[in-house]
Amino acid sequence: MDINEDCIRRRAYRMWEVEGRPPGRYEDHWQRARQEIETELLRASEHMSNTDHRLPLHVEEALIVDVALYDCTRGG
Repeated sequence: MDINEDCIRRRAYRMWEVEGRPPGRYEDHWQRARQEIETELLRASEHMSNTDHRLPLHVEEALIVDVALYDCTRGG
């Protein structure tokens, strides 16, 4: 799955900030961010393919997609 690097960069940066900005953890944060986004996008994709789109989405279902795309839809 091809993910925009800006999405990964924003997620990795947030991880770095949450963890207190530790030095030397760039690669770890990058890999974790990429894995999280891939997992969330795959989950959202699978969920959407199993959803009857003629019916309105429940809030919880809409949030799956929103969370998965959070870093990919902000700024940049």
